[in-house]
Amino acid sequence: MSSPNVVMFGNLAKQITETYEKKNTDYHNSFSDSVERYGYVAGIVRISDKFHRAENLLLGENEALVNDESAVDTLLDLGAYSLMLAMEVMNRKK
Repeated sequence: MSSPNVVMFGNLAKQITETYEKKNTDYHNSFSDSVERYGYVAGIVRISDKFHRAENLLLGENEALVNDESAVDTLLDLGAYSLMLAMEVMNRKK
């Protein structure tokens, strides 16, 4: 029997996968195209942007003016970008 944290982790991973599939379709694989064109720095910049948003949402003193993306949404996007960059690294090592 899995612990509640393992179940939650699996549910979040599933949510990341489902969101990735939808966004990758909408954006026409733009992440891979950006990494192909500009190198790994393209992925690092997106990860950095999400990290700074998470930092501001969780640690900042001011309330976010754009409130359609929660701290959890931002953290899940951060995880997705990390996985996407890992995929790019792995695919280039083939």
